[in-house]
Amino acid sequence: MRQILVGSSALWLALASICFGADYYFDATSGNDNGTGTSPDNPWKTEAKFNATSFYPGDNIYFKRGETWDRDALYLHNSGKKDNVITLTAYGTGKYPVLLRIVSGARRGAADFWTIKNVIVTNRDGWACIDIVGYAANLTIQDSVIHRCAGRGISVTSLIAGDTDNLLIQDVTVRNNGQQGIHVSDSTGLNPIRGVVVQRVTAFGNGTDGPNNLDGITVGGLAGGVVQYCKSHGNNGDGIDLGGASTDSVVRYNLAYNNTGTGIVVSNTANNTLVIGNVAHHNATGMHIKKPTSDTTVYNNTLVYNSDYGAQLSSTNTVTFKNNIVAHNMYGAWHPILFTRASGQKLVSDHNLFWHPVHSASEFYDHNNRIHYSFARWRTQGYDIHSVNADPDLDANYAPNSNSPAIGAGANLGAPYAAILNPAASWTGNVSTLDQDNSGPWDIGAYRHRN
Repeated sequence: MRQILVGSSALWLALASICFGADYYFDATSGNDNGTGTSPDNPWKTEAKFNATSFYPGDNIYFKRGETWDRDALYLHNSGKKDNVITLTAYGTGKYPVLLRIVSGARRGAADFWTIKNVIVTNRDGWACIDIVGYAANLTIQDSVIHRCAGRGISVTSLIAGDTDNLLIQDVTVRNNGQQGIHVSDSTGLNPIRGVVVQRVTAFGNGTDGPNNLDGITVGGLAGGVVQYCKSHGNNGDGIDLGGASTDSVVRYNLAYNNTGTGIVVSNTANNTLVIGNVAHHNATGMHIKKPTSDTTVYNNTLVYNSDYGAQLSSTNTVTFKNNIVAHNMYGAWHPILFTRASGQKLVSDHNLFWHPVHSASEFYDHNNRIHYSFARWRTQGYDIHSVNADPDLDANYAPNSNSPAIGAGANLGAPYAAILNPAASWTGNVSTLDQDNSGPWDIGAYRHRN
């Protein structure tokens, strides 16, 4: 009878480890791959042991803080479940563990429902530091630093419908990578990635190995994707680029500055995009809505002190542009074009604030007729009838001062668009928002005024 009970207990423990998950530990200095690996006192050692081990829903794989693994990539394999993910993270004290690469792909089998957090990933010799090529749906990457990668920092590419859906990248720093800091794309253009959220990411100094167009954050092929609360600066390309046949996606409450390209871009065949509450300053161009995008809505953004265009609308389809500040931008010595529209474009533009202190006679350019317009003449074309042509009077963070003409001069766009930036918002902490006054006119620009 005792033997039966002992056997039953062993079976129960084995089943419990599968149902509730097990803990595994890695120590690059003191580990031993011949040990159990199930406690900090008996950890495993190498990437090879990780790659040879089968993991199950609920498992936690811990890498020791202060240690470095630089021999091989970690290959994600096996899958968790919705309420029982597999987690790769850190234990101990000190700085995050340093890993060479994290890879997932079809040749390794599906690796769904993983969470990667509390790690540093760096690699000067390979491709992307975190390289996900299909078959990794419901992946979360958070609270980590991805830097000094030869190629992209984080690269996620879908291969078939659904294989990278529900991607969450949050509270991550991607910096000084050879190409894009983050690059998400649908490889076929036929299988949009659903449920992508990129938030509270800091991307800077990316594109070190390329001449240009290597952005801080590039996302494409999304369906219902969101890029929000991110700070992208000092990249050798654009700050944030949403494109690649994305549909029904949102770019909101981001800060983009000091990029060699454009702060905020909507490109390729992106359709039904909302761009709201962003601040873009000291880039080459503040915002560019490229062709052949369609049905782009641009509300309550602040585009200031960019060296070329403030807002460049190259799309030949519908663009709605309201409640935006476009000021103190300069294109060339004699033509400070603040705002351009493309030939054949269906443009709805009103309740904005435009300003340049010197060359006000050529603030607008219409590609239909290749003519520069003053603000007054621009309005005779049916645009910006209720817009303001005045210095916006902004503070050091580009929020309106108490006497700013942007206060109360905007259109009430309705409750779904009421939230804009709190003047106290900080991209080093929480990016908070405030609602506009739904009982009266709204403020122009990305920030709500201080009460």
